[in-house]
Amino acid sequence: MQIENVQDVLARHNPAEPLRALPLGVLNPRSEPYHALLCQPHGTIEADDGRIGNAAPAACIPMYAALLGEAAARHCQLAVTPEYSTPWQVVEAIARGDYRPPTGSLWALGCESITPVALEALAASLADQPNVRLIHEPLNPQERAQKCFFDPLVYVFWARTDAGVEKLCLLVQFKTMPSRDDDNLELRRLYLGTAVYRFTNAAPSINLIGIICSDAFGVTTELTPDVFADTLFIHIQLNKNPGNPVYAGYRSHLYATASDRHVEVLCLNWASRLGVAGSQESWNEVSGSGWYISPLGVSVNDADVNRLHQDGVYYSLVDKRWHSFYLNYSAHFIVIEKQRVYSTGPQVLAPRIAPHVVVRRIWNAAIGAWVDSRADDGFAAFLQAYEPVSAQLSTMGAADALAVERALELLQGPSGKPSTWYALSELQAFKVADEESLRRITVSQETNPQRVGVVFRRNRARAAVAAIRVIGQPLRWPPGAADLAQGFRYRWNAANPHCNVEPLNGGGMPATLVYLGEEPTEDELLNTYDKLGKALRVYAAEYGNTAANQDPVRAIDRLCVVYRRNNSLESFSPSGNHSITDPGTNPEDDIARST
Repeated sequence: MQIENVQDVLARHNPAEPLRALPLGVLNPRSEPYHALLCQPHGTIEADDGRIGNAAPAACIPMYAALLGEAAARHCQLAVTPEYSTPWQVVEAIARGDYRPPTGSLWALGCESITPVALEALAASLADQPNVRLIHEPLNPQERAQKCFFDPLVYVFWARTDAGVEKLCLLVQFKTMPSRDDDNLELRRLYLGTAVYRFTNAAPSINLIGIICSDAFGVTTELTPDVFADTLFIHIQLNKNPGNPVYAGYRSHLYATASDRHVEVLCLNWASRLGVAGSQESWNEVSGSGWYISPLGVSVNDADVNRLHQDGVYYSLVDKRWHSFYLNYSAHFIVIEKQRVYSTGPQVLAPRIAPHVVVRRIWNAAIGAWVDSRADDGFAAFLQAYEPVSAQLSTMGAADALAVERALELLQGPSGKPSTWYALSELQAFKVADEESLRRITVSQETNPQRVGVVFRRNRARAAVAAIRVIGQPLRWPPGAADLAQGFRYRWNAANPHCNVEPLNGGGMPATLVYLGEEPTEDELLNTYDKLGKALRVYAAEYGNTAANQDPVRAIDRLCVVYRRNNSLESFSPSGNHSITDPGTNPEDDIARST
């Protein structure tokens, strides 16, 4: 596989009338955001020796036609659909002028398969469209004779001749590496291309490169920081397991070598539970569509995370530092407003702000239109199995998803730094697990019990239930937190960041509850207590005027580390470490002690 510059491809396509692509807005390194439309469709896929695509392509045409109408009307600088999704009749309609991208916009359409004969027929049919160019790499006669179809990525954009005449270009990029399937369909039938195209404006410019699903196998060894610096990398897929380390290997390479570069990766897959013709079972549970941004590329705060969550975009961290924004697994299109890969000029004038969702819509086949829709994160359905906490956590999550994540992280003993464990970069729930299985309990779209994220979420929920069931059982609570014995609810806010519960009676202050389960070691107990005790004291000393426990000396009075030993509930307090409200048994400063 070779990477070719689009300008070179256009120049040699028709040397008698060479073209030059008009500058693309998405590649202009300006500080203000641009709009990108991403379509994550649902449907039923048909795959046989002759084609791969929608089982009922005619029924899908209105949906994709309306989608591109939205992209044009909104002047989106970028529009993307996944592998094998867009019917060729829609491409033909683009060529006829039914809908076209605005000048400076790029449409990257993963299209259904097409045979060599059909592709040549389409080219012939455009002979009466002098201002439309269909361009692809020259066909190999042997491959053309022996292979059945292409897996194409069609780029739609505007170019101009030396005489100033604008031409609509349909640049077709062929898949270069076959995917594996049970019937080895692509291995046997797919015509493989050789070129991957790179878009770039006149300097200074961002670069854009697109690959199709298993093309990832071919580019991994070619990825270097220099090749993909200042680049938006688009990876369209029809992939049952997009987080598989083999498919995601190129991203792992980027995490290791390009974290100090301006690099972004946009992965776009089909929605979950895709149908397969002739089967009663859904094909995939995981969608895995996401936008990955290097550590340099964006700054994210709590408000950003909660706002995106409400709009069906879920923030996490990959490889500890790369920002990832995963799309809700259901079928929809989304328009995202985001900054370009990098910007020129004084960087103080270009803060790296988080993406923003402009609109989210789903296809309503009954009325033949895209309609606004709220995303379902799956949290409420997940909580149904955990009745003792379902109502309060559901309500809490609707108001502040991050509060749920932090309250339950603190419940099991945070692993981050003592004073900053609740920072986004420190939270274990925000660190993507193996095969990109999200750990966040408030994003519960997977149900496969073998997935690491599912196991993580279930353990969090079980701990929350077990801790709630402590209420009413024999337990010596710390005297400073005795009001919790009558009942408590989970909570979290920035004013008391090291507290995660509050008494139900409403009269007490927030407290810190850690539930370490069955038979923790003495080291675990002591380390957890010391870590949170230090955090509480430091916070009270620094923010004494606003913290609930204003006196640093009494800051740990409402710290409760609860566990089970020999089937009995116990509350941990290290020997020799007593608060004013809990002096312990015969401490040395007890003036009433026996002599």
